[in-house]
Amino acid sequence: MNQALIIIRKQIQSSCLHLLSMQDSDATSLTYGCFDRRYWAWKLVDMPEATYQCNVWPLAWYLEHGKFSVIKQVEQLKQSILAGLLYASRIQNQDGSFDQAYPMERSYGATAFLLLPMLRAYHVVKSSLSKEDVILIETTFRRAAEYLCKHREMHGWITNHLAGAVVSLYESSQFFHERRYLEKSKEILRDILDHQSDEGWFPEYGGADPGYQTLCIYYLAQVYQRLPENKLKQKLDLALDFLSYFVHPDGSFGGEYGSRRTQVYYPGGIALLASEFPKAYAINMFMLKSLSTEKTITLNQIDMGNLAPLLSNYILTCDALQCEFKKKSVHLPFQKNEVNKDFPKAGLLIRGNKNYYAIIGSSNGGVMRIYRKNPAELLLKDCGYAAELKNHVWITNQSTNLQNQFQSSIHDVKCSSQFSRMQRIVQTPGKFILLRLLNLSLMQVRAINEWVKRKLVQTLILPDQYVQLFLNRHIQFDEDGILIRDQLLNPALIELKKLLYGGYFIGIHMASAGYTPAAGGGDNPLIKVKEKQLDQLNRKGELTITRKYQIN
Repeated sequence: MNQALIIIRKQIQSSCLHLLSMQDSDATSLTYGCFDRRYWAWKLVDMPEATYQCNVWPLAWYLEHGKFSVIKQVEQLKQSILAGLLYASRIQNQDGSFDQAYPMERSYGATAFLLLPMLRAYHVVKSSLSKEDVILIETTFRRAAEYLCKHREMHGWITNHLAGAVVSLYESSQFFHERRYLEKSKEILRDILDHQSDEGWFPEYGGADPGYQTLCIYYLAQVYQRLPENKLKQKLDLALDFLSYFVHPDGSFGGEYGSRRTQVYYPGGIALLASEFPKAYAINMFMLKSLSTEKTITLNQIDMGNLAPLLSNYILTCDALQCEFKKKSVHLPFQKNEVNKDFPKAGLLIRGNKNYYAIIGSSNGGVMRIYRKNPAELLLKDCGYAAELKNHVWITNQSTNLQNQFQSSIHDVKCSSQFSRMQRIVQTPGKFILLRLLNLSLMQVRAINEWVKRKLVQTLILPDQYVQLFLNRHIQFDEDGILIRDQLLNPALIELKKLLYGGYFIGIHMASAGYTPAAGGGDNPLIKVKEKQLDQLNRKGELTITRKYQIN
């Protein structure tokens, strides 16, 4: 653990020094304090992303815990934190919200995520501020808290956003001695716990996503630290048990079987709970080694969009590791000789023995991963099928549908899925101009703004326009091998131009997917169906593809 702590501290320090280059440090600049270098330096975007200002908290932590050779470094950090806080005040909307994706977005999630780190950074530098700055910054906090009290996210149920609001409102209640903020915090927390599946997962756009659930736990663990209620404890224990199944033998975590396809492991909340919860201890101890060897996504691979939350998680992990842990003899699922676990509501199934560990995402079209245990390595990352039609439209069976049918036993899994259109949208000058015209006109009306957000979610994330192409997947497990038999059905004789399978791709828009661990085993490439087989599927409406994976 000490070695892991050293490595984590080094990564935090390196990232904090990197942040100083990301921030506009020119006191004469109109964007002084802005962390969005695309905006203030390159001038490639027309608005700054407000969530980048979350990075004031890592700098504040570094100010308190770093080692500095000269006093100028300390002063530079103080000025950077103050400039970051003041710039956040400048870009806040009149109603107290902040924008992330477009002007006047009034993002609930961005506001929830930004308030907490600003409050914490402010406590560190408050004694150095002028009276005018104090009034301005505290007014910013008050307005953001009021926004979180008065509004809710309407375009989808995104639990990690709500969990961020819970902690931000709790901290605001303590800061302002405002009971109304505390009551709202508890109200949102009750909603989160009531929406948790009895399988242990918190909904992310309607499904389970282990990666984002670790971020959700980061916030909920801090709530539990302040409000250690029995119901929250039980819910956290259930959530940790669910997460334990998605720790992989090679040290990676999560992936394309989740509703948001993410494989970023946020360690902070689990490290904070490790002293009390046996499953958190087991996950924490294994994943600390993974972090130190970069078998999972670390600060070295993440981009600015997710740097602030991951860096904040590292900080919480670093603080939590200062405590002594009593060893708890709990094994992770992949460490057991026999695993046969189904999460029917999430559409996730796990099978394993002494030789391998396999995860099947029936809700995402039967996507699956197979890991060899000795040596610990990824054997197969199968993200389903992707097909190109004659009109250059792509379709896939890798779309989240909790209604996908499956049957399972210890040695057999059968699952079915239907293909839907795969959105491959890129920004163009025309689309961008249209979006900005809407942003500055009709979308100023909150109801229209929320309606557009819902439509964007439906277009980019949720299944869109099903087609008459189906996959029946039959997976057979024996002691040292796995057999996959895929039956493709094309009753409408849709003419496919190309058909790919058996490798890595992402079937939805998700900016937080697609990171690659530095020490990862690599993704197996997609396999192109031969022309003769494709012709059979196009003309006869049926094709069977069989694969055998021998583990030893």
